[in-house]
Amino acid sequence: MASAVSLSFSASASKLDIMAGWFSISAKTNSGSSELSNFGAYRINYFIPVFRQLDLTVGYSLLMSDTFGGDLGYGVDGGVTYYPVSGSTPVKAAAENSRMVIDSLWRPYIGLGFSQRQFQSVQSTYAGFSMYGGVERSLMREFDFKAELRIVELQGAGIAKATEMTVVAGLIYPF
Repeated sequence: MASAVSLSFSASASKLDIMAGWFSISAKTNSGSSELSNFGAYRINYFIPVFRQLDLTVGYSLLMSDTFGGDLGYGVDGGVTYYPVSGSTPVKAAAENSRMVIDSLWRPYIGLGFSQRQFQSVQSTYAGFSMYGGVERSLMREFDFKAELRIVELQGAGIAKATEMTVVAGLIYPF
């Protein structure tokens, strides 16, 4: 008696990450220049897989000058994230009575993006392009670890410019 086997593969899954870490901002305006750095960068991102090694990313960043308060900087981030040596998500295969997951232990990535920032104290908006890179580390079925370095070159009104650098780490929840 022959039995039919149905096998399905899936490599497409969305992810959500939540990260916190250190930031440094150097800004220049008509009236002078200033620098600020502290632990107080918070970020949440949603990843939409486009291809096996390419994700679209949309997120929100919050910068706090006093770790949990003080002057605020906040805004939307968007980008394209590329995983050069692995897929962005695990490959899953399922049959009637079995399931298999193939996941890279380390998933390094690089990306390009666009960011917008509103800074509370100076009541002005900045926007500009970003470059970022980092690594994801498979931990367990429900969560992965992530660490990232991001540099954003921002342009404001007139000659106002700012450079934002963040080093953050946190957890990824794939679903």
